Amino acid sequence: MEAIEDKILKIFLADLKEYPPLSRDKERKLFDEYIKTKSSTIRKKIMMYNQRLVVNIAKKYFRHNRSKLDIISEGNEGLMKAIDHFQPELGFKFSTYAYWWIDTTVKNFVANHQNIVHTPSYLIHMRIKLVIFERQYYQKHRRKPSIKEIAKYFKMSENEFSKKLETLHSEYSMDFKLADNGNEFITVFDNTDYLEEVNKKYREERLELIKTFLKKLKPAYATAMSLRFGIDNQGTRTLEEIGNIMHLSKERIRQLLKRGIEIIKSEYFKQKELIMSDLKGLIRDVPDFPKEGIIFKDITTLLKDVGGFKTAIDAMQDAVKDLKFDKIAVIESRGFIFGSVLSYLMEKPLVLVRKKGKLPADKIAITYDLEYGSDTLEMHKDSIKEGDKFLIVDDLLATGGTVKAVVDLIKQNHAQTVGALFLIELKFLKARKILDNLTIFNIIEY
Repeated sequence: MEAIEDKILKIFLADLKEYPPLSRDKERKLFDEYIKTKSSTIRKKIMMYNQRLVVNIAKKYFRHNRSKLDIISEGNEGLMKAIDHFQPELGFKFSTYAYWWIDTTVKNFVANHQNIVHTPSYLIHMRIKLVIFERQYYQKHRRKPSIKEIAKYFKMSENEFSKKLETLHSEYSMDFKLADNGNEFITVFDNTDYLEEVNKKYREERLELIKTFLKKLKPAYATAMSLRFGIDNQGTRTLEEIGNIMHLSKERIRQLLKRGIEIIKSEYFKQKELIMSDLKGLIRDVPDFPKEGIIFKDITTLLKDVGGFKTAIDAMQDAVKDLKFDKIAVIESRGFIFGSVLSYLMEKPLVLVRKKGKLPADKIAITYDLEYGSDTLEMHKDSIKEGDKFLIVDDLLATGGTVKAVVDLIKQNHAQTVGALFLIELKFLKARKILDNLTIFNIIEY
């Protein structure tokens, strides 16, 4: 079987000679045409020109107990996602953007099929890295490395390395507690140690972005951040090590890091195009759902990505941080997901808006027209009182009919809607026209 697979692979690689690497101009023209037409022919052409990239990434995983062709096929799944989400106007080269999609898709495929009991993929990659280091060390020194030597390889103290494997992960990402309320700074800047040369430019661009943010900090904050996360290219350091370098206590270093990350987080959320690009990449397009001709924006792929979901929530919270409101009204059903988290973080009462017959106690209701027929929404009577100021939260703003019904229901009961917050707004449907002067906030636009 393996011999046959290798022969097929050789034929496939030979065929790629017809598709040499594209110049930047030709690549841009192809994508401009694809974005305008959504032509499957152009999409296939882009895929063929990028097969070398897929194969180069897939080769890293051939040592795993999976078919080479299966691994390449998964890489192509990642490539298709990259093509559909790529935004050439942002100025990135496609290969640097696509690398993450392809590598992540293949990596998750290998991780999810390697064991009967699923192990988180980041743990698998750390273990692989450790095994490789131990083998290389043994070949060179004819003995196993000590804990101290392994800790040095991972650029950690011995104490840190001896902790649970989860703490290893936090040493080379920025997923750590930001404040007492449990918010965390999201992995805005992915760890890119594992990336090969083809992704070097992407890593450099991300580092430059971090450095741009650091310039906005006071020297003490910037120094602490650079040392902690290895931005100075000298490896990550512990709080104690940073304290020794800066002649400050561990507690003071912790305070500098906390405040520094708050400032960087604030700067990141000013970059709407960057956030939108990051989150769009996690949303799946499902064609012909719920009926033919509709492309459904599936957020379940974002929800299962912990970093992506946190980024979405933090961006939504940041968008309305200056808005004065008393309660959050959430629309059935995906609105419950985002509204409940925001209610907890912002310490605001949560009011459910549900379809007829779903709420148990005394209710107020409104019936509104749909394209074919009508529908009814209800709220508990005791959840609204005269003078209340509401923020409406939902996952998606499409035609705006449901949102207008909620606004009218609130108004009929002598309360006020001061804003509406959505993860996604489909601007081409022009919902704002029927929502009068309502203040609308969105994180992602299509």
